[in-house]
Amino acid sequence: MDSTLFDLVCTIDEKTSIEQCASVYEQYRDQIEKRLPENMLALFSYYSLSSDLFDFLHSLTADDVYNLLEAVNDWDETLVSTKTVLDFAIVKNFIDRAYTVMREKHKILKDTPFQLEHVVDCFTDVWKNDQFINLLKCLESSSLALSSIKRIHLQLTNKEHQKRRRFADILQKSTVCFVRVRHLETIFDVHVELPSQQIITISDLSELRDRACLLEHSSNVNKRNVSEAESERDKEILRNFIRLTSIVESTIEVLTNLYMAGHPSVSEFLADQIKFSCNNGFYIELVQHSKMLTNLFSDWEKKLCVMYETHISLTYFSDDQFWQIEDYIYHRSSFSHPGYHLLKFIGIDPNHIQQLSKKPQTPEDRLENLGRILSREKQTFILQENLKIKKCLLVETMNDGVLRAILSLFSLTQTPASVHHIFYCTQRTNWIQVRAFIYRCFYSQSCHQLIRPELLARSVQDQFIHLLRLLMKQKPWQTFEIGIITTDMWANQQFLNELRSLHILHIVHDHVLLDKTAIQKIIAPLTKNCTIVTSRIVGLGKSSFIRETIRLSEKNYIKFP
Repeated sequence: MDSTLFDLVCTIDEKTSIEQCASVYEQYRDQIEKRLPENMLALFSYYSLSSDLFDFLHSLTADDVYNLLEAVNDWDETLVSTKTVLDFAIVKNFIDRAYTVMREKHKILKDTPFQLEHVVDCFTDVWKNDQFINLLKCLESSSLALSSIKRIHLQLTNKEHQKRRRFADILQKSTVCFVRVRHLETIFDVHVELPSQQIITISDLSELRDRACLLEHSSNVNKRNVSEAESERDKEILRNFIRLTSIVESTIEVLTNLYMAGHPSVSEFLADQIKFSCNNGFYIELVQHSKMLTNLFSDWEKKLCVMYETHISLTYFSDDQFWQIEDYIYHRSSFSHPGYHLLKFIGIDPNHIQQLSKKPQTPEDRLENLGRILSREKQTFILQENLKIKKCLLVETMNDGVLRAILSLFSLTQTPASVHHIFYCTQRTNWIQVRAFIYRCFYSQSCHQLIRPELLARSVQDQFIHLLRLLMKQKPWQTFEIGIITTDMWANQQFLNELRSLHILHIVHDHVLLDKTAIQKIIAPLTKNCTIVTSRIVGLGKSSFIRETIRLSEKNYIKFP
């Protein structure tokens, strides 16, 4: 087949003579039309009728098409549907595969001219793939929607340029500071302030970082019509921005850990105290600050764990609870002070603590001083002689059986029922809280209960086992007793297997637990001053009854929302 016939066909216009037109057509019909299948002829016709489509396809990379697919769901253009862009992606995939096969074929042929037959063979081989069955329909829809697809690509390109500009702006001149937030999932955030006074938070920064990672590994970086030196400079900007974001994220993580571990100086590292500059891609002070915080947290952790061994009462608290208690001890403001209730929580009568006047200055001295005060006041329940062994008592129950399991373990271990002997896990329970619980169990010589450990993250469960194993190895003579109540044995399987490997796990079967009558006997004295008023019917006067009962009892009426 002579491919030059296509050129002859394309040269025919209104000035071409009838004889020449007939001659070209006969040659085309005999050499091409009769010898090629209809689908191949249709494909070739698109190369002429929709040359803009193929020019556009050739200009795109696989990353560009992927971005189009990602963006189409959020695009408001009614002429472009997800199906249309998927069709466009199929055409792009077909063309790329076919051209790859042609290049390989050309290498095999070496000096042999690459003829139209070879092109047809390559297209045919690729077309055999099932995903290209409806290729012609995809070509049609792509041709009709080409202008809209180009518009989407242009907007995406503009957004990419804007993000590249944002990377450069942040690195060129910005101010970085850390702030406290009050969200349940987040304690600290970052404010990156640009000269335009625009504020970028950690969520924005992380999103930009993810985009920078994609761009760094994308062929778009190399596809732009820039010199090699400029391309490398663009890549370095992306890498530098990724490093900056990583440092900010690690700093926020350390600040969060410092706060959860109870360090009193966290507020000194926030926005109203300290800010960092990022100029011309340099942020040395921020890097040094991050390293300083990391070292500070490491030292504080070591001090905290040492204090846990001798001052068990410290293990009940985290965050700023240490300093709320300290503030109450030194100032005695009122009974509504949170420090007052934290002391009551662990069984210490705040009125028995002597008010002090001189407070230590350094965080470490303040922590040790607080530990000594609490240890003097705290009365610890000691394990019975026959219970002085290492063991974990495991109870499996349903959600409505957790209370029965808790009271049964208190009874079995002869431990007074007390809320501060219960550690109830949630999905937000962190390692710092769990670590304190382990030290409390290991050194307190009293039984504490871990409720629903299946809610802990797998990493926290692994750290739990690692620390317990380490403490047992370091002090093999130490005795302890832990009660574990689970409502999902299968979710806890790995955690429980690790405990079994320590030879300390003992299963408490249902028949050993307290029955309903025994539970009522325990609950009655615990709730003797409690009155429950409940009804599903509104308007019966429950609130009036409660207020009147409180008035007759000469108590204060405090309503909790």
